[in-house]
Amino acid sequence: MRIITIVLILSFFGLIGCGQETAKDSIRTLKQGIVIGIEEENNTYAWKGVPFAKPPIDELRWKAPLDPEPWQDTLIATEFSDACFQPPSGINQEPGKKWEGSEDCLYLNIWSPKLDNDDLSLNLPSLPVMMWIHGGGNTIGSAHIYDPSLLVSKHNVIVVTVQYRMGPLGWFRHPSLSNFNSSLEDMSGNYGTLDNLKALQWIQENIEYFGGDPSNVTVFGESAGGHNTAAIFASPLAEGLFHKAIVESGIVSHSSIQESETYLPENKIAGTIGSKEVINKILMNANRAKSAIEAKQLQESMGPENLASFLRGLNPEDILQASKQSEPYRKGMTRVFPDGHVIPK
Repeated sequence: MRIITIVLILSFFGLIGCGQETAKDSIRTLKQGIVIGIEEENNTYAWKGVPFAKPPIDELRWKAPLDPEPWQDTLIATEFSDACFQPPSGINQEPGKKWEGSEDCLYLNIWSPKLDNDDLSLNLPSLPVMMWIHGGGNTIGSAHIYDPSLLVSKHNVIVVTVQYRMGPLGWFRHPSLSNFNSSLEDMSGNYGTLDNLKALQWIQENIEYFGGDPSNVTVFGESAGGHNTAAIFASPLAEGLFHKAIVESGIVSHSSIQESETYLPENKIAGTIGSKEVINKILMNANRAKSAIEAKQLQESMGPENLASFLRGLNPEDILQASKQSEPYRKGMTRVFPDGHVIPK
């Protein structure tokens, strides 16, 4: 079993070039509009950088993903989107950059065998679909570094690679971010999990236009992607969105809600970064407080609405920097919260 897993990962991993010319037979009409892709290696078509949700920026930061906006002109899907915002890593490293990616990152990529529109109109048997979730500790990584074209051509399947919010932009709970208008999804703190569920919803609505079978969807991922696959398996919101799951080197565990909504304890030992500690660091880094005690007093004096507005107006690098400074000893991987709605208690 271990050998099979290694072979699958190695055959799936690779870098893909961008900027190729469009392939006229790759035109597809989706729920949101018309899209055209490119011819790829191993006798496949690929569509890159297709939005599956609205950009989770400004007022949509730390909220459940919303349906993508439709487009009028044909979407030229030949270039990968930016990775989700993250610290630099060996995976996405660009020289001289302290931070990488963008908050506007909820895009997916589709690979299929080279089927033209005549093939799709023949009512041929629909192809199995596989949705790949990348790894990286739920803090780094990107969908664009994986090339599933050999998997697609050899096994006659459709593969979709997806991106999701990571780190404190993907999993974060603070009382100020919830109010009477908040949905249970918004209050969950499981925004990265909800992004993956949104991608599955997109597949249910659109994959048939690529020749895929929405009743035969397998979710699979490695490391943090394996953890997120297990989270989908556990989530009642995923019912009907997928049918099989493959967890590769993933953990099955969750963060502490109590620890996530508090300050760093005096002994600095906790399994989860506390959001109140993160805000303390943000206030101190911005010179709005000179000490942790002063930052705590300021944070608790700010009303929930003002604090939420303040947090959503921050640069993402300020949030990630403060989160890094707030890490406790024995911190576990960034992972889901058992909120009782997205993930069972």
